Amino acid sequence: MTGKAPEPLLLEAWNESALGEPDGFRILQDGTWWTYGTTETVLDPATHKVVSRSGPRKWRREEPRLSEGDLARLKEAVRSAGVLGTSSSKRRGPGVVDGARARWTFALGGRTTRFSWMTDMDPVPGAVNRLRHLADDLVFRAQQRWLRDHGLEHTPVD
Repeated sequence: MTGKAPEPLLLEAWNESALGEPDGFRILQDGTWWTYGTTETVLDPATHKVVSRSGPRKWRREEPRLSEGDLARLKEAVRSAGVLGTSSSKRRGPGVVDGARARWTFALGGRTTRFSWMTDMDPVPGAVNRLRHLADDLVFRAQQRWLRDHGLEHTPVD
């Protein structure tokens, strides 16, 4: 991994594959959203359009940020999901060719919990799956608000 992962962590999703490079994202305690990978998405000041460009694999702070309400909703969901203080790791033998592994980490109130599983063999733990869908939805909402605030085409979310 290039560069130190941003802190303080609330939620992290990480994907690793034996055939490719790792990638993932983090949502921090203040609602900022960071991605780890080779793609950078920015607002081009010359064209006023959102563009993606390739670069080195590293942590990047994304412009969209969770609203205070959405951040509070995510923290409450993590707190009430029953994931803190428990963990799960599914390890498979050498028969897996690709070996794609997903890892989700949650941190809140001084407690950190990690879940990991083989993406092509194990079901996503139920509470983690619900939190994954919520996080995806809240990041989408943050992206759409950011586009709206910059006068760009967006899907209304509020």
